[in-house]
Amino acid sequence: MGDTGPNANTGSKRKTFALAIGINNYSSHTSLKGAVGDADRFRDWLVSGYGVPCGNIINLRDEEATGAGIRGALASVVDNEHINPGDNFIFYFSGLGSSADAPASWYMSTNQIQMFLPSDFDANIPTEAKGLWTAEPGRGILDTDLRDIIEDVSARKGGLRILAILDCCFRGAGTQSGADNLTVRGVDLASYKLPESPPSSLTRGSFSTHHRSHIILAACAANEKAYEVGDRGLFTDALLAIFQKPNFQDLTCLDLMRQLEDFPELVEKQTPRCEGFDLHRNLFTLDTSTSFQPPIYAIQEVDRACGSFRLAGGWKHGITNGAHFTVHTDKNCTSAEVAYIVAVNTLPLVTHCSFLPDTPETLSSLPHDAALYAVQTLHGHSLQLFIDRDDPHYPRWKMLIDQNVSDISIGSIHLVGPNDEADLAISADGQNVLFEVKNAKCREYGAEYLSWKAVRIDEPDDYLLGILRGAADFFRHLDLPNMSALYKEPFEVRCLELCQQESFFGPWAPKPDASNLCRDHKIYMVEDKNASYGFEITNNSMNLFHAEVFMFNVHNLQISHADKGSLPPGESLRIGFGDSGANPRMFFLPEGQSTDISFLKIFLSSRPHSFSDLDQQAPFTDNACARGDVGPRESVEDFALTIPVIQGDISWLMKMGMPDTL
Repeated sequence: MGDTGPNANTGSKRKTFALAIGINNYSSHTSLKGAVGDADRFRDWLVSGYGVPCGNIINLRDEEATGAGIRGALASVVDNEHINPGDNFIFYFSGLGSSADAPASWYMSTNQIQMFLPSDFDANIPTEAKGLWTAEPGRGILDTDLRDIIEDVSARKGGLRILAILDCCFRGAGTQSGADNLTVRGVDLASYKLPESPPSSLTRGSFSTHHRSHIILAACAANEKAYEVGDRGLFTDALLAIFQKPNFQDLTCLDLMRQLEDFPELVEKQTPRCEGFDLHRNLFTLDTSTSFQPPIYAIQEVDRACGSFRLAGGWKHGITNGAHFTVHTDKNCTSAEVAYIVAVNTLPLVTHCSFLPDTPETLSSLPHDAALYAVQTLHGHSLQLFIDRDDPHYPRWKMLIDQNVSDISIGSIHLVGPNDEADLAISADGQNVLFEVKNAKCREYGAEYLSWKAVRIDEPDDYLLGILRGAADFFRHLDLPNMSALYKEPFEVRCLELCQQESFFGPWAPKPDASNLCRDHKIYMVEDKNASYGFEITNNSMNLFHAEVFMFNVHNLQISHADKGSLPPGESLRIGFGDSGANPRMFFLPEGQSTDISFLKIFLSSRPHSFSDLDQQAPFTDNACARGDVGPRESVEDFALTIPVIQGDISWLMKMGMPDTL
């Protein structure tokens, strides 16, 4: 049964193994009705739908799924000689979860620790892990422990690719049923006491949501409830419905998140989460897709007389003014083009377009109520690049840029004149290339030249074009629409010098005399090569936001991921404090510079999205030019808050506006 699918042991190089856990009956808590059935249905789908041999699946139900039983099953994965590096492993849990107040000594970002509950959980026995692989009866399993165990399993098996699915919730809401037959998969642990000594998964400081070894699918956000209706969990029910569609095995993580939005019974009650590095990877294999598919948008309104169109997509989806589209009558945009259009007014959720010259006249023959779809064929925003026409190397640069201009899979480059606004200017400096920063936002804080090793004029074309492509991506993301003053007000950003706590190796805390270096949404910093810094973002609004944070380094065009997490109302996200695995940041002036500017950019969204592929190495490095093959970054934030990080001596910082009181 089911041994003929893509994962059957028939000599294929990569196999799939799984652990399916379902718990209805708890020794000390109200029972669930659908968790065991969900685990059974998930197991059946693995066998009949995904072709996983029965012998590759470990099943734990009710009394089998104790803390020791779960850890033992994961340990058996490490000991299984049939599991090889690069194989796939799926961890599925359906049952109860909860959260508890973390002691101050743990220094958690939200002062809460989440856990999922094995069948022998006892609230009278505090969770105090003796080690990742040690479990005593009655204790819960911390979410940080689970993630560290998963990373440990992956590492010890030489790179096992792991998908973890958690159909439970971590909000202490109490299990309850009502007239609508809803049951919450969580319990209230308000009086639960945790020990003062933090667990090893925190003191190691290794956990990060930016992990490459695995993807985690959670039924809901940290502050929400996950439900079952009758004998079925809403989250698992939606997952299995999607997994039974044709070509489900090609789903990326973001594909899945979009398709989950088609289940109103689910998304009206809870917000599924997906965590991991690069959510454009295949959901099951964690392979990165090498084929780029341009985005397709429905056309909401057409005024044929005026030649105007309104697309169901805006700058939230990466569209900028000047982007080109072809219009089609089928959803896949494989039919003949009926019009060519260009974006003329891009708003957050919609884009107004008009006809391009030489557009086909086919549109006029279609019914007025015909469904229309647009596929993007050219980027709007481009790197505004200035090169003096008298430069002896101008013809070569012009040829490189002309080769780049029509490729939708990379950021575009546009040559401008000496009196036009530009992002970058290039010129010859002897045998080297000089890169002068022209972007107004960067110039405002003193940026003049890119500071990097010498780039010679005679470098290969691909290398030089790779630098320009990296610059196009850098300035495009830096210039994405930012928050107005109205939206900045509810968000407080702090930058603090940190010190490591002496009581244990791990999380960091602000120095006792640390002052907030962020004033009026600008960070002022005197170089100290021995100092470590952390950031704290506080949401003072009444709404839940999901934050993802990046550092933009102007001197080398590097974009580095800092951290990500939920920002419930009144709570904070700490970056660099060690509890989420993000290490403290150190800031150094580039060699030969007395000042520097970088930007802390915070993407805030009302729904979870991934920006993980926005990362880019400095495009000057030998392997960075390969980034030109990656598709355009999807800009899906509701808001972006950009914080300049200004470095220099006291006189420079005062010139840049640093308050006297800092």
